[in-house]
Amino acid sequence: MYGRKNKEKVEIIQYRNVKKYTAGKITIYRIPVESFPSHVTNVYLIINSRPFLVDTGLENEKARQDLDEGFQIIQSVFQENVRLEDVEDVVITHGHIDHFGMIGNEKFKRKNLYIHKEDSEIIRNYDERTDYALARVDSFLKTAGVSALFREGIINLYRSDKKKFKPKNLGHHIIDLRDNDKIIDGYRVYHTPGHCPGAICLEVGDFIFTGDHLLSRITPHQSPGFIMRGTGLRLYLNSLNRIFWLSLQKDLYGLPGHEEDIYPVADRVDEIKRFHEQRLRDIEKIYKEGKSIFEITVEYFNSFQPEIFSQPNYPDYNKLLAILEIAAHVEYLEEEGRLRVKP
Repeated sequence: MYGRKNKEKVEIIQYRNVKKYTAGKITIYRIPVESFPSHVTNVYLIINSRPFLVDTGLENEKARQDLDEGFQIIQSVFQENVRLEDVEDVVITHGHIDHFGMIGNEKFKRKNLYIHKEDSEIIRNYDERTDYALARVDSFLKTAGVSALFREGIINLYRSDKKKFKPKNLGHHIIDLRDNDKIIDGYRVYHTPGHCPGAICLEVGDFIFTGDHLLSRITPHQSPGFIMRGTGLRLYLNSLNRIFWLSLQKDLYGLPGHEEDIYPVADRVDEIKRFHEQRLRDIEKIYKEGKSIFEITVEYFNSFQPEIFSQPNYPDYNKLLAILEIAAHVEYLEEEGRLRVKP
């Protein structure tokens, strides 16, 4: 177990669903918004010399209501004189719609959007990039051993999910981020690809915003690098190691894009690394020459989460995530020369 000094510096107060963090001159509010049913995104309001947001949640009625109610609590209970309309800067941790989709709301008109250059095109050319990703996933599924009917159903689900964000021209100023950039009040950007090509962590005083790079309960989803450059388990583990050493040097308090706070950060990194190491060993054990990705996926999850493939040919989004997750691990094992899957 790693150091716990920083936790003593962070004062935490919660009222209803809004959580206030204070350390030194920095105050942060966490507002949970429901981007999808039972899928909550943490939106953060940071107040120092100028207020800014980290992530937005998805644009839908429930998420808008959650965000508005959060700001009302911040104003009435915590006595902060700040409205969403007053916030000029929004930092987006990565290019997934549950983290940036709210920018389609009129209240985000003409705001500065900070996003890593590897993900900024998803905002500039959303439909084009989505179509490209869809084609790559479809091409992969054709070789993964799934039936044509299952593949068609999965692709339709994937397309439907991506269409939940409607791009609008609201005069946003998009600022491309790079690794080690300092933004706003000198806060440092760390490029942490793996879960997403442009994933970043942001160091703000004694805190680090981890987006989906590091979560407190689940292990962030992985996709193979051959589908999308900037993803893949090897990249993700390398990025994890970077945050591990950073957290040891600075003893940072982790604020993730979903779920609860992370502290000590290095302990959670260790847990996630051990999880992936075990998953790699489990896949090696069930692998036999000639098995397809789909066959390996079904066999693996039938041992650990049998409910996912209780109806193996019925398409649902969790099955797609499971197939991509196993493919990312198989890709890593192939790179290491530990197994070979039939094409």
